This record gives sequence, C-alpha cells and structure tokens, in this order.
Amino acid sequence: MRTATAFGALLLLVAPSILIAQNSDESTSAANAAPVPAARQAEKVVAITIRGPIDKWTSYSVQRRLEAAERLGASAIVIDLDTPGGEIGAVLEICNALKGSTIPNTVAWVNRQAYSGGAIIALACKEIVVNDPSTMGDAAPIAVSPISGLQNLGETEREKLLRPLLTELIDSARRHGYDELLVQAFVATGVELWMVEHVDTGQRIFIDEREYAMLFDDEPPRSRISLDGADQRPAPADVTNSGDADGAVRIATEGATPELTKGVSEDLEYKGSSSKRPVISGADKGDYRLIGYAWDGGLLTLTTQDLQRYGFAERIVKNDEELKQFFGAKELERLNRTWSESLARFLDSFVVKGFLVVIFLLALFMEMAAPGIGLAGGVAVFCLAALVAPQFLVGAASWWGIAAVLTGLLLIGVEIFIVPGFGIPGIAGVIALLLG
Repeated sequence: MRTATAFGALLLLVAPSILIAQNSDESTSAANAAPVPAARQAEKVVAITIRGPIDKWTSYSVQRRLEAAERLGASAIVIDLDTPGGEIGAVLEICNALKGSTIPNTVAWVNRQAYSGGAIIALACKEIVVNDPSTMGDAAPIAVSPISGLQNLGETEREKLLRPLLTELIDSARRHGYDELLVQAFVATGVELWMVEHVDTGQRIFIDEREYAMLFDDEPPRSRISLDGADQRPAPADVTNSGDADGAVRIATEGATPELTKGVSEDLEYKGSSSKRPVISGADKGDYRLIGYAWDGGLLTLTTQDLQRYGFAERIVKNDEELKQFFGAKELERLNRTWSESLARFLDSFVVKGFLVVIFLLALFMEMAAPGIGLAGGVAVFCLAALVAPQFLVGAASWWGIAAVLTGLLLIGVEIFIVPGFGIPGIAGVIALLLG
C-alpha cells in the first residue's frame, strides 16, 4: 500500500509535465501542419550555410552557392545562419545577391545566432524562421584592426559606415513588411520606440517619442512590459508614401545629421524603395491605442520569443524535417562551404599571409645570393604558390594579377640564370611578384 501510495503521488507530480510537453508538441505539430501559403510553397529547397565570421571569402562562397541553387532548379533558398557577423562590404554583397537572385523565395533560418552582419543578411531574406533558443541583432558598425584591435570611430567615420547599413535595413523592411523604425535599432543607439495599434484596422506599428506626443497627451511610459497579445506581426499599411509629410525618410537615430538622413533618402530612391508606413500626425489622435514600451534605445538584440513577438520570425524550426514542412517541400539539399574555400580563407588571413611574405623574401634573397635551384628556391616557390593560391582556389584571380606573377617569375629567372647578381631584372621581378 505504501508503494502504491508513493507511485500515485509520483504520477500526480509528473502528469502535469507530461501534459505540458504533449500540448507543446501538439501545438508545434499543428503549426507545422498548417497550410503553406502559395507564395512560400516549394518542391525543392536548397539550404546555404553561413558559419563563423563573414568576410570576402564568405561572400564569394554564398554567391557561388546561390548560382548553384539556380542551376539545381531550386524553388526556395534557405540561408542557415550561425554567425557573429563580419565585414560590412561582404555582408552588403550577400544582401544584394539575395535580393537580385532569380529565386525570390528566400528564407533566413537563425539557427542559434545571427549577430551583426548575420542579422542584416537575415532581414534581406523574404522571411525569417528561428531555432529555439536563438538570438539576433547587435549590428552596430565597428572598426577592428588586425594589429591593435577595436578602433574608436569619429562622427564622420561612424556615419560613413552607418549610411549603407541604414539604407540596406530600411530597404529590407519595406520589401518584407518589417517596421522601418524598429530595424534601425539593430545598427544605432537612441532608437526608443513604443508599439501602438490602430483601433479600427488593428495594424500595429512602432513609433518614436515625437510621434507619441502627437497621439497621446500623457508622458510616454518607459518600463518594459510584456506586450499583451503582441504575437500578431506588425504589418505595413496599404498606402504608399515616403515616411514623412515632407517626403524625407524617417530616421529615428539619436543625433543623426541632415546629411545622413538626406543620403539615406537618396540611396533608397535609387533602389526604387518606397515606404508603406503611415504618416503619423496630430490628426491621428484617438485612432491608436498604446500596446507597450517596445525598446529603450539600446542596440536591438532579440531572442526567439521576441523575434516572433516583434514580427520578425514566422515560426520556430528546429531541424531539416520541420524546415521542409515549412515550405511543404519534398526535397531539401544542403550546399556547404567547400574545402578549397576554407583553405583560401586560412591562407588569406593576416598572420599567415605576413608569415609567407617574410619567408618568401628571405628564401628568394638566399637563392639569388647563391644562384642555383636549391632548397631556398623551392621554399620561395612554395610560399609564392601559397600567397597566390587563395584567389585561384575560389576562381577570383584577375588576369592582371596572373600576368604580374608570371612576369615577376620571368624577370627573377633572368636575374638568376642569365645575368646573375642583384640588379634591375631581379628588383623589377620582386616588385611584380608582390603586386601580383
């Protein structure tokens, strides 16, 4: 009887947990079994992974794989992200490649983390799904030197980096229905926002303090609260305007200069990007109700639940099978970075390249000082091959670089075998090699 009583008590403790787990699994299954929108449906999905820091080699690799996905006849592309971010130039190249792809059905899968440039790439995709747990955001531009580390940015330098990022993010928001002000908080501080809802249409948008004063008479609350019922994705209005009555783009960044605002407006106009954000004015007082204090002005960094609550993430996806269900797909193929691309990144690193240059020059000097094909000459040739290999490994070598390398080798050969001694042909050959 004591054993039966203890077992019954254990069941009472465990049963609620089992029921919760079952309900959670059932809700996930129900979400996965939901009808797939026609615009998302895909027979074949190609997943392109981005792991680790983003640099020019990542850009080369992603663009190569996008072209491969087109040749494979993919009807949807997934960018599988787990990255701390990386170089601005490489990030923007990847974003342009995604937006210009012949496969418009693009989905970013934040598969654990998409910081900095990873967040910008995710927003460039048509939709976003997330693993659980996952984190996305903190994309403010910084400058890092391979020698001295993190660098301080002056105001001019900061705005020079901020302008293309703001342009990219606002363009992505306009293309894919994200809030134009909220996305700016990923790259700049001072973007303090409140979520409001239109009382008639139910449309939810984020407003800044200036717009809050137009809509409400009281002081804006500044305590973070749970946004009750905010799982509904904030959607753009069905009107087209440029964001403000005077036609200027709305930039909520603290201290943004008129030059920055004007520059972003011009860049967006060049991209053909038009806003669907409603113009907020005093005439709208009474038309909106406050949902809650959305962001405090720091760099926006969101976890899985917040990404869903703020309208970025469509669904939680934990594995490839659920990813296929998201598209209603029959086939999913993964395209990973090749060994040659990984080797190219390693050989092109600052430390490795510097080491190879030093060894190459020393070996070359030793060979020229004692002419003849010997060990020093072999070491010099090996170092030279390792220096030029990265561009060839990814097919990025240009004709003038190849010509410079071959000319340099020819001149050095003349110096060694025809007119021995460290003279004009040898000097010119070394210079041509270094340029190549």
